Amino acid sequence: MKLTKATYSGPDSDGDLNFEIEATIENGGESIVELVKTSVILVNSDGVSVGGSHDDEEEVFIDTDETASIDIRTPWSTKEVGFGGGLDNIKAIVDAQLYRREFHNLGEFALPADHKTATHVKKGIDIAGLVKIMGATCSRTK
Repeated sequence: MKLTKATYSGPDSDGDLNFEIEATIENGGESIVELVKTSVILVNSDGVSVGGSHDDEEEVFIDTDETASIDIRTPWSTKEVGFGGGLDNIKAIVDAQLYRREFHNLGEFALPADHKTATHVKKGIDIAGLVKIMGATCSRTK
């Protein structure tokens, strides 16, 4: 990942700063990337966290050996006071995780007759040793 833009605007009349961060992501893997999850920590000149965001999702399609540009979401209305006047020394620590989609068929299962009962899919699936689906419950609302 390479950051291509990192700017801020403000502070506004409430002392809020707004940030814009853009990055390019290169897919050097063997699978198509279809989702990027990002996290950002904004740090002041003393290395102290002032704000951040996490688990932000960006749907993309990046083929193997291709590159795409994404917007990195940042927290809204970060207060200037946390940076102690040192706005020239703001740092953003950005993390991005790349994901591919994988689909599995759970098979057919009965739907509940009404909102007083539930049906269960007892079949579990282990996806690449990363995610274990332990069945599912299906219910209806009144």
